[in-house]
Amino acid sequence: MVALIVVYLARGYCRPNLFINISGTLIKIALTTTVLLLTAAQSYAVEINDEIQGSVSLDELEYLEEDQSTAWSSNFSLATDAHQLNLVSEGKRTSDGLEGHELRAYYSKALSSKVGINLGWRGDLNPGASRDWFLLGVSWKAPYELEIDTSLFAGSNGRLGLRLEVERGYQIMSSLLLGAKLKANFHSENDIQTGTGSGLSELELGLRLSYEASPLFSPYVGIVWDRPYGKTAHFARADGGHEGNAQFLMGLSLTF
Repeated sequence: MVALIVVYLARGYCRPNLFINISGTLIKIALTTTVLLLTAAQSYAVEINDEIQGSVSLDELEYLEEDQSTAWSSNFSLATDAHQLNLVSEGKRTSDGLEGHELRAYYSKALSSKVGINLGWRGDLNPGASRDWFLLGVSWKAPYELEIDTSLFAGSNGRLGLRLEVERGYQIMSSLLLGAKLKANFHSENDIQTGTGSGLSELELGLRLSYEASPLFSPYVGIVWDRPYGKTAHFARADGGHEGNAQFLMGLSLTF
């Protein structure tokens, strides 16, 4: 099913007019459901004496050399063994100001030791235009130590999005870890205000070599390559943006 959705989105054929009148309702339902599921998770924890634990992590805080920008990815979570509430912030700031900011609030439920589902909200808090999305995703610990996240987004005016993230860590030495990451975004329709085109809109590949100075602190260096595709690349050219480049980076990871 996911493969079929990718094919349709990549070709730009998907035009979900059925969602035009119900996307806003779906987003409200998602938020309400997330709160209810969190309440259920807390009740579940009390019933089986499973402690709820909170954590704050700054997974990526990095400086990219070529465009002299700063990017971040942070996560706040409340979790039991099977339930988790997440608040994720990701963004990038250049010398010209905020380039983009994505905020996600979602509930996660572990179906097994390898598979979990995610349900919630995503907000694109961009300088030019903001977008709200209903979020439905699956997280999977695949063979060969791959961690795969697939998320389907439903927005206003019938917009659909699909994101695929694949990560793999390679333990080089006891304190050295090489992390590889692939991220691909697909959209069903062109969005001129956000500069997003239909089909495959963006692809990003990254390698980061981190040194675990302590369980809570890891500095790292790496390289990241990203490129817009299709109409997204056209919008980027018209706005004076890049059409794909590789950048060296340095950063750190913190857990509180």
